[in-house]
Amino acid sequence: MSVAALLLLLAAAATASPAGAGELFDLDRRAIWRAQDVATRTYVSSGRLVMVGSRLGDAQGLILRRYVSTRAVSVEKFLEVDREGNPIRVLAHISDWLEQRGDAETAIADRTIRGATLLVNGRGRNRSWTFVGPAPELSSGSKQWLDANFGATGPLTVLLERMLPKRKVAIAESWTVDPLPLLERIPQYRIESATGTGSLRAVQNGVAQVHFSFAAFSRGTAFGRDEEILPWNRGGAMRLTLEASVALEGARAVTFGRLNSSIDGEITANLPEGTMSIAVENSWAQQQTVSEGGEFPPLAREERR
Repeated sequence: MSVAALLLLLAAAATASPAGAGELFDLDRRAIWRAQDVATRTYVSSGRLVMVGSRLGDAQGLILRRYVSTRAVSVEKFLEVDREGNPIRVLAHISDWLEQRGDAETAIADRTIRGATLLVNGRGRNRSWTFVGPAPELSSGSKQWLDANFGATGPLTVLLERMLPKRKVAIAESWTVDPLPLLERIPQYRIESATGTGSLRAVQNGVAQVHFSFAAFSRGTAFGRDEEILPWNRGGAMRLTLEASVALEGARAVTFGRLNSSIDGEITANLPEGTMSIAVENSWAQQQTVSEGGEFPPLAREERR
């Protein structure tokens, strides 16, 4: 190859547009289901909470160190959908559910709702769930998980759909989002204000990779058995990032979501040992994946009405 030809090739490569550059993508998508469709959701989450307290002139002492992790799988059959393809009556079988609290040496395993079946009615704020068949005695962790995923707030992937832009966007373009519906999944903090942005990172094989970044300020944190909201002396800023995969073709929209968040600050609490300043560090992660198909056990096929 001549030097001139080589220079022409290099110049062409330098001016070539990257894949997707300048192209606009429609991310305003949501899952459109039909009656009798079946979907499987997998859930993985983990959290870490550390509280260290001190009184004036005293050395710091550990008050609380708590770890919690949850792994779950639900198979959902959409018995009824509205005109827009939103499920309004769902049979959900919890085929796997395990929550572990404590640390590596003292972790307590909770399988309370493993094998349970739910009937979920309504949509949005009117969404509620009840057990089909024998109702297990709920632990606080299982009740909170059921409310978060089958109650008014809805699954993480559904919340993600609401934060996608209503206009077409290009790769690297960003938009403003309202993160408050997402933050309602974190009830232990009294959120006072929040801002958020989303951006399209890449598109490959018909799937868009979307990144969200949020900043929130909470008024205080729940503390003690009564979960009283105690105000922050300092800190209280919450940082969150969210990654999502959005299918640009077909009818399934968001197929994956992963949320990472953290908060730290200091509160004052009245304890039996006296009034103490308590430093709080909390971090947690949630991940959900939704796919078509799944198998129901005989009980779940009853579809009681």
